[in-house]
Amino acid sequence: SSMLLQPLVENAIKHGLEPKIEGGNVTVSARVDDGALRIEIADTGLGFGVATDTGGSGSGLANVRARLKALYGDAARLTIDQLAEPATGTKISLFVPAPTQQLLRETTAQLGLDSINCKSQ
Repeated sequence: SSMLLQPLVENAIKHGLEPKIEGGNVTVSARVDDGALRIEIADTGLGFGVATDTGGSGSGLANVRARLKALYGDAARLTIDQLAEPATGTKISLFVPAPTQQLLRETTAQLGLDSINCKSQ
């Protein structure tokens, strides 16, 4: 859901990249591992909690955690990893139950697409 990803991408930009003078990158990726959809938002910013002047209250992460709990119960989780040198930054990983083929077909139809490619690794 975009309401899970949007606040995480916004946080990566606001708290990771914006305070970094030279800027950086945000990467969003997804894959299916062991029956779970793993979505990662990684940035090359300053790192989690490093920028103290960006005014973060933690509400974005709290809201995403609450949405995950409401949608998936204990089957979902969110992790935060600090990236180390040479690529500083933060990686947020969401783990949710993998979509079924039926859900993929319905999503494809709703989006008006011919197909969605989804490969398990």
